[in-house]
Amino acid sequence: MKFRYLIGFIALWIATPLLFASGAQESAVEEEQSLTITDDRGESVKIDLPVQRIATFPLPHPHIIAAVDGDLDRVVGASSMSVSAAEISVLGKMYPSFLNADSSYLDGQSLNLEELVRINPDVFFTDKVLEGMEMLDASGVPSVYMGLKQETISYGEGTSTVYSPKETMRDWVSYTAEVLDKNESNAMEISEIWSETEEEIMSVIENVPLAERPKVLILFKTKALLAAGDGTFGHYWIARTGGINAAEDLKGKHPAMIKMGSFEDIMHWNPDIIYLSNFENTMPSDLFENSIDGQDWSGIKAVREGRVYRIPLGIYRWYPPSLDGPLMLKWMAQKNYPDLFDYHMEEEIREYFREYHYYDLTDQEIRDILNPASSGNL
Repeated sequence: MKFRYLIGFIALWIATPLLFASGAQESAVEEEQSLTITDDRGESVKIDLPVQRIATFPLPHPHIIAAVDGDLDRVVGASSMSVSAAEISVLGKMYPSFLNADSSYLDGQSLNLEELVRINPDVFFTDKVLEGMEMLDASGVPSVYMGLKQETISYGEGTSTVYSPKETMRDWVSYTAEVLDKNESNAMEISEIWSETEEEIMSVIENVPLAERPKVLILFKTKALLAAGDGTFGHYWIARTGGINAAEDLKGKHPAMIKMGSFEDIMHWNPDIIYLSNFENTMPSDLFENSIDGQDWSGIKAVREGRVYRIPLGIYRWYPPSLDGPLMLKWMAQKNYPDLFDYHMEEEIREYFREYHYYDLTDQEIRDILNPASSGNL
């Protein structure tokens, strides 16, 4: 009798850890089926795994997804401005399926919840709290808010706090890699190259007296008189490439653009160099030919001296956060100081795309990056 009890006890002793192990495995499987992260709102977001369908709002985000995930096959929805940029850039050639991404759930800054639910995403990424998002949780679509990051950089004789393309890109890469369960090392290496490029350029420019630095104006939308004022992405680019922001007295909260009072502001600033964003139709020729109604560019120094440039469009537009940030720094530094920098931008672009985007550009594609076609209005 005692022997039978002993056998039963031994069997139970052996089976008990197996039962616990089985329960632990089931629990682990359950945990693996979802991911909970804290986004930039401080909100806890639970996402069912694996993520197979992505909808996104931030304009630069699709090319970051491509860099992290290796393709854009999971993207079922994106902003129409992201798609329009891809149509005239190498991104559309690299990932042609993205050109069919659904944009019906976005109307400006508003979210059409019915259309978003219709395309059935597993996760929705956004960099703004959109009108209509208050009903998103009830719909069952988890939303990950990735905010725009700021940093304090040297500017003039002091410092300036700006919306940072570099830090924003770094943040978005981290969120994207975590949600998609991907290694972020390649995309994060770009952040290191970005910092090295900043240091390289600033080490040359620091020897240029402030009084000799060019006065630079970045126009986000020329006809609407929207410029890169204090604290914007544009202020970052100007400061990091040794310029003085002609529109530094423009104050506002938008990360990309601030409204001027009138065209007389530009006449007063009289910039040495003008950069045009590619979020609009205006081209340098429009200023050189003085063909914009209500604006007389003939007396502006940058126009008279032929120093008006359209910002390139590579894997994405180079003005907002972009994985081509190191290229933007080199291109703009050379435009600001052609006597100090001798970058061969065609080869810089070719090698950069080969190493970080795993794509061999043709000569024509490089020319198109440096001379982007019109991509419509934002």
